[in-house]
Amino acid sequence: MAAASPVRDDGQPALADSLVALDDNGALPADVLYEILLRVPAKPLCRLRLVCRSWRSLTSDPRFAGAHSSRHPMIAGLCAHGIQGEIQIVDLRSGNIDKRIYGFGLELRDLDFTTQGDLICASSVIMKGWKRDCIIDPTMGSTTILPTSGMDAYFSVCILGHVPSTWEYKVLRVGAFIPSTNRRPCQIITLIGGAQRWRARSDPSLPVSIHRHTPVVAGVVYFLLDRFSVRDFPNAKNDDIVAFDLATEEWRSATIQGPFSTCLVNANGEIAHSPTMDYLELAKLNNFLVTIHHNEQDHSMDIWFLVDMDKSHWTKRYAIPCLPRWNCHMCTPLVILNDGRIVLHFEGIRVLQAYDPRIDTCARLTMPEDYFAVSLYEGSLLLRSVFMGT
Repeated sequence: MAAASPVRDDGQPALADSLVALDDNGALPADVLYEILLRVPAKPLCRLRLVCRSWRSLTSDPRFAGAHSSRHPMIAGLCAHGIQGEIQIVDLRSGNIDKRIYGFGLELRDLDFTTQGDLICASSVIMKGWKRDCIIDPTMGSTTILPTSGMDAYFSVCILGHVPSTWEYKVLRVGAFIPSTNRRPCQIITLIGGAQRWRARSDPSLPVSIHRHTPVVAGVVYFLLDRFSVRDFPNAKNDDIVAFDLATEEWRSATIQGPFSTCLVNANGEIAHSPTMDYLELAKLNNFLVTIHHNEQDHSMDIWFLVDMDKSHWTKRYAIPCLPRWNCHMCTPLVILNDGRIVLHFEGIRVLQAYDPRIDTCARLTMPEDYFAVSLYEGSLLLRSVFMGT
């Protein structure tokens, strides 16, 4: 296993190289202790907090945990554990594995997972035969099996989301199109305080794609349209975005126009070049909904930020040059680090890169494994999860 090269996004030295200042009583001043503990990765910090009650109190404070997460962004990476999947929580700065999660009974070939806050939803995408969906709480090391869905679809995806107004976690399941019934079924379950059963919701009015990334931003799940089925809907455009509101548990009636329809047009109001020749993807990037446009014409990966949802107003903030060896069609941005670098996951070649816009170059990040799938883990291993099981 290769040694990980650290991602330093704040220029601070490691704890071992720090000078420890003591006051007259031999105790660390609170501000010095705070800064030192912020530099310690989550796994050893969970052991250090046992030193004394004051250290435990400090490291259990949500404000400290938030500052620590900002300095130590983490990913959840999916790798093989025999024929089953293993999810690893990895500190991007050090490359160290802070948590290993396996034994949740899902084979790697059928496994899909999404993250939200401090939870992970792992599910089987194939509906026929034995199927299992579970919620994983890395902070507690617990796995909760969700009730059987009963959805009549061969293939489905589960998206874990969080409703900010109610603090509820919910899982949205969307199935593949069923020709015999002309339906694309949809179900939802509330993880805390609900009836603990899947509830049928209305089908989407447009053919949403469940084979592409479906980010959740501020309690809303966003879908691109299925590229093959959209041709049967004359008023729909290839870059239209459909939204499902987790609070109301309804599909929003208005679609969001993507950057092709609103920005990339010529003087005659026509799309400057065919979006079918390129590739679009959605992602959540530092709490913004973004569209990733793999621009084959300019050999770049353009990242558009949605700045006004009501007006479908997008602004292009990054144009990352694509190198010939990249599999550009499978690249997703994960997080913008404190120093401005963007961490990218290339799913096809299973590598992580850090793009530095200041010098317009990328550097590969050495990770413990070559992950099949990667998602940003936004929780903190220092805090007890609010999720207590279904």
